[in-house]
Amino acid sequence: MPNQKSTSYDDLLVKIKKLLPTGKEIYDSLMAKIEPDLVSANISLQTDKYKDEQLDDRKKRIERYKNALNKYDEESKKFFNNLDGEIDKYRVAVEEESKNLDEGKIQNLEDTISNN
Repeated sequence: MPNQKSTSYDDLLVKIKKLLPTGKEIYDSLMAKIEPDLVSANISLQTDKYKDEQLDDRKKRIERYKNALNKYDEESKKFFNNLDGEIDKYRVAVEEESKNLDEGKIQNLEDTISNN
């Protein structure tokens, strides 16, 4: 019987975490579609970009940003709900695969025991 290298639980978690985007990546991806000014890389540029802005325009921009943050909250909820759904599907598939592997191993053991 071949000797298969097993992966530890901690190693699996590390692999999974490497596949997942960071909070900043998620934020920037969602916010880029809503309000590009509020993407992480652009926030520090706001002072220079709007240094000559009139008070009325500033108030409008602040209101726009508030709306953008509310929209972000909505979009992030949708994103994480979708992500939860995809993770659930993946979990079910992994559990099914694991069950099939276990059943195969049990059958092999039973066959080995029966033949001795």
